[in-house]
Amino acid sequence: MKIAVGADKYGFALKESLKKMLEQEGHEVIDCGTLTPAETEIDKAPEAVAEMVAAGKADGGILVDETGAASSIIANKVPGIRAAQVGDLYSARLTKAHNLANILCFGSAVTGPQTAEDCVKVWIETEFMYGNHSIRLDLLKELEERYGK
Repeated sequence: MKIAVGADKYGFALKESLKKMLEQEGHEVIDCGTLTPAETEIDKAPEAVAEMVAAGKADGGILVDETGAASSIIANKVPGIRAAQVGDLYSARLTKAHNLANILCFGSAVTGPQTAEDCVKVWIETEFMYGNHSIRLDLLKELEERYGK
């Protein structure tokens, strides 16, 4: 799987940890920044990761900031993106199974490295359930078209 990753300075260490784990698991990782813990451009990585995923240049994405909220809000402005802030295995599984989330967002201040790694592994392994959940995807597409997102 090809996965785009990004973080602000607060999420840099967790991003690097997740990046290493993904590469060890055999995934191709595209690092969209921040590239050092001193960088401060917090809004660049979420947009870059979301654009990669929306354009099909990455199969999914992972974003990390202090709480995960800013990254998910920014990424969700890009049409076709379903970014979900998670911090536990149940949420990581269901956000993919029920919502086909294509970007996971973590808060480095609230989610430890092992939990984040476990969430990523579950998210990658989980399949979308289709059925009634497809209705939600159709609704999201309709909303994007209606509001010009």
